[in-house]
This record gives sequence, C-alpha cells and structure tokens, in this order.
Amino acid sequence: MTISEFGNLSANVIFSGRFLFSLSCSLLVNVSRAFRNGRRREHLGIIAEILACAVDGALKTQLMYKANLSYAQLKDYLILLVKLNLLKTTVHGKAIVYETTQKGKSFLERYKELNKLLEDSQP
Repeated sequence: MTISEFGNLSANVIFSGRFLFSLSCSLLVNVSRAFRNGRRREHLGIIAEILACAVDGALKTQLMYKANLSYAQLKDYLILLVKLNLLKTTVHGKAIVYETTQKGKSFLERYKELNKLLEDSQP
C-alpha cells in the first residue's frame, strides 16, 4: 500500500528516511484488512511482530527468523524501534539482546486491541 491510498492524512510523522508512518484510524483499518486478506505485511504489523518476539529478549538472528525478515530489513526496523524507545538493547558477553520496553508493550497491547476492534466490526 502507498500513502496516497490513505487520502489526506492529518498527522504524518517521519521517523526515519525509510519509513513514513501515520497512526490514523484509516491506516489501522487498512493494515487490519491487509492481514485478513493475506496481502503483504504492513509496517505496523511488522513492528508488532518484532516487539512480540522480543518481549523476553531476543538476538538479531532470532528476531530475523521469527519475524520472517531479511537482515537488511530487520536492521532498519531495529534502528527505528530503539530510537522510538520501543526496544532496548543490553549486551551479554559478545551478544546484543533486544528486549521490548514498557512503551513497546503498551504499543503491542493497543495494536492488539485495535485489531480486535476492527475484526469485531467487520461482517
């Protein structure tokens, strides 16, 4: 999906040169429809998957396989999520462990609630 499909969105925020996000209802509706229709995943859905995988802490490789992303894709998302304080990093020996922050857990809960609300409202 492209941003032009969502019409005039009032609050677009650029988090990274590679990502343009809008947290409007129309975007969430389209993300939910994309999941139900089996189309490719959208950014918010990918973010939710990464955060869910990292709740108890995970390495890059684990996140890459669990979220079904390439290394390059995962790297971009990890940079973004750490910047937004949705993920935190800790170093254990030579390994960097990514863990979902409280803010990230809050995002996950709201994302799940909105998906449930959208599913319940669809025939």
